[in-house]
Amino acid sequence: MHALALGLTVKGAATWFPPRVETAATAIANGTALPEDVEASGVSEVRVSGPVSAPEMATLAASIALEAADVKPDAVTFLAYAHLFHQGLELWSPGHYVANQVGMTLALPTTISQGCDGAAVGILHAANYLRTQSESGLAMVVASDSFENAPFSRWQCQPALVLGDAASAAVLCNRPAQTGEITLASLSFITDPSLEILNRGELGFARNYSEHQTNLSRIRQATDSALVNYGRKRLTNLAREKSHAAIQAALREAHAQPEEISLLMLPRIGRATVESVYAPVYECLPKARQIESGAVTGHLACGDWLADISDITETNLLDSGQKALVVLAGGGFTWAAAVIERK
Repeated sequence: MHALALGLTVKGAATWFPPRVETAATAIANGTALPEDVEASGVSEVRVSGPVSAPEMATLAASIALEAADVKPDAVTFLAYAHLFHQGLELWSPGHYVANQVGMTLALPTTISQGCDGAAVGILHAANYLRTQSESGLAMVVASDSFENAPFSRWQCQPALVLGDAASAAVLCNRPAQTGEITLASLSFITDPSLEILNRGELGFARNYSEHQTNLSRIRQATDSALVNYGRKRLTNLAREKSHAAIQAALREAHAQPEEISLLMLPRIGRATVESVYAPVYECLPKARQIESGAVTGHLACGDWLADISDITETNLLDSGQKALVVLAGGGFTWAAAVIERK
């Protein structure tokens, strides 16, 4: 378990969605989605990046977040860039690309490539960095993924999961939040690395690009097989235990009681998974209004959390003095939770 009080202020946040929309009905008609998978996911549509690459989407989200924060790009001195899928080039750093394109010339770029908890880990790195800086220090966390032309269907890659394209970003500082601003009060993680096999199954390690493409095309079969071998009930019980522990740790570090949480941002991992696995866990938050954003975005990989933070920051979902909880489960597996408050 890793849990800490943060006290970070969100100066600005943004999510950039590509304009092209692909509906579930279109995907079913095209044969890229199965009706039963769509029903399980609860997703009616996703955005598709088209010609815009993931790093290019990231520069757009980062620029909008900087504008919302009303800060100049060269004021940011730390950048964490998180992604799950291929970024268009190999032997290359997308984090440095984003810093260069946006003008964050003084930032130390870092790139995090892992499960869908990548942006949450980026927030952790940003928090640790900002603790070494004065209150004027600024950090940015960005996440972006595009599943356009992937060798698997975004509508069938995992049970009940549909992948959407987008980029999201947040500008963070460690000065106290002013009235109306959003603060990240706490952050917690709990992991079980033995579950990495659920995303690997019996696939061997690719020795070349051709084998890599073959592995990607078989990812759903590998996951289904691993789930059968591990046991769905066993995994459900473990996931509930870990998620509950992460939530309780986040509440504890934020000095918040469960009944103080007025808003819960549901993870964008598919309605069937949320209802069958995690819904009983969320009963510990008796007054929380549940927001399901994934129905019109799909799962944004590492970008889910930043998109949730953006939704809270840029809308009236939270009134002054109210608290929200954001939660996730990232392959590997890592569960995380964070308490967010509008001052």
